[in-house]
Amino acid sequence: MELDYHIIGSGSSGNAVRIENIMFDCGMPFAKMKDDLYKVDYLLITHEHKDHVNRATLKNITKKFPNIRIFSTYRVARLDDNIVAINTDYLPIWLGDVEMWAVEVPHDVLTYGYLIRKDDFTYIYATDLHDCSSLNKLLDELNVNLDYVFLEANYDPEKLEAIGNEWRGQYNPYIDSSSRHLSRDDCLAFYARNRKEGGKLIELHKSKRFY
Repeated sequence: MELDYHIIGSGSSGNAVRIENIMFDCGMPFAKMKDDLYKVDYLLITHEHKDHVNRATLKNITKKFPNIRIFSTYRVARLDDNIVAINTDYLPIWLGDVEMWAVEVPHDVLTYGYLIRKDDFTYIYATDLHDCSSLNKLLDELNVNLDYVFLEANYDPEKLEAIGNEWRGQYNPYIDSSSRHLSRDDCLAFYARNRKEGGKLIELHKSKRFY
């Protein structure tokens, strides 16, 4: 199966990725997302940071696409009464004919990655995390491997270390920010561990400075 997907934006300037009829995040201007929203039945928001949930875009989606069902953390659900807060103790949730699991991933605010399964076809979407331990645990519990991996690959650790050495321990906000994200090496390790034969990797949230 080949997925129909569109990476509208992925990075600190804004995130929105449509995979089939599911939109992940809405951190882009509404005008850039609008055409894809006609294909969308569900919106899954990872966390509350503005590059993942643009409040003006969210307002436009709830007003102009009222049939799109929206799910996220309880913190994001505070932004709009149309958002269903997910409790990870009560999963999966059925989105039409697909199953969805939300799993908390390590970030500086409550953040979810999402596992989607239809029959025996499975993919994962996760960004803004600094390790994959909770994702690995879920996949082990479910005993599944992945057809597609949509995963953060923010930086090359060697580039980050080299630039850090140049700063000689001084605080650099760009280096500090990247260290809270997933490296490309860790992304590739997760992919190698969990992919099916022939599985595909789509790298997300690539740093312009350190990738």
